Amino acid sequence: MRVFSSRPYDEIAMDEVAEMARVSKGLLYHYFSSKREFFVETVRAASLHLRSLTEPDLTLAPGARLRAAIDAHLDYVREHGSIYASIYRSGTRIAPEVQAILDEHRDIVMQWLSFNLGVSRPAPLLRSALRAWIVTVEAMSLDWIDHPELKQPELRELLVASYGALLKRAETLGASASGAGGAATSSSASATPAGSNLKSGSSKGADVKSGDATSSVTTSNVARGPASARSAAAESKPAGSKPAGAKPAENQKPRRAASGSRNGKRAKPPKRVRASGRQRAREKSA
Repeated sequence: MRVFSSRPYDEIAMDEVAEMARVSKGLLYHYFSSKREFFVETVRAASLHLRSLTEPDLTLAPGARLRAAIDAHLDYVREHGSIYASIYRSGTRIAPEVQAILDEHRDIVMQWLSFNLGVSRPAPLLRSALRAWIVTVEAMSLDWIDHPELKQPELRELLVASYGALLKRAETLGASASGAGGAATSSSASATPAGSNLKSGSSKGADVKSGDATSSVTTSNVARGPASARSAAAESKPAGSKPAGAKPAENQKPRRAASGSRNGKRAKPPKRVRASGRQRAREKSA
């Protein structure tokens, strides 16, 4: 991939690619039918490499987990800025197939974030907020490549703050939507801003510390949507309350609280990134 980030794509010949990969031109054409196919596969290898570096460490606390993933991403951008910029700025122009690779990469990151929030299928508001944050990370990374005077810890904390702000805004809108239906919950109304929930299997917000300030955000309403929020509100009534005229149920077992993921099931952790032997070979040669 380094050769494609050094000069315009049209100026690079397969002979030069073969020389940099230290293989014969014939062997290169044995595996790749064209320079464009080779470019697409090197982009795929770079995506897999970045995903392996930024995969969340579930042994860390939620706040540390988020920061570790962001730092790993920024480390890659700092060390391979020209490659990152080449992929995200001109990759789709060179080969439309690159768009599918970028979308797959974003979908994997979305799965990681959703799992860490304890949801298997984010409601529209939460999904839009997470998607917006992923694109924000990409845009700010490209800007950092052009303006490296910004220190990495400052950029990391800015990304952490934007993550919390988007979640908070999504929750506020989710609470308003459920309130319009006649059942806004007190938990969403009292949530405080700018948190990060990366604790698996939980619908409650996990704390993220920024300096001396610690805040949290509750994502249960925005994660499950207005209908589930109304159901959760009904379940949160005192144990002795019941609708007028309702008959007491005999031997009725108490209902379990929703887990924070859709249909009361916790999100399963995404599969770990494993590159095939051929993909590893392409990445090494790139």
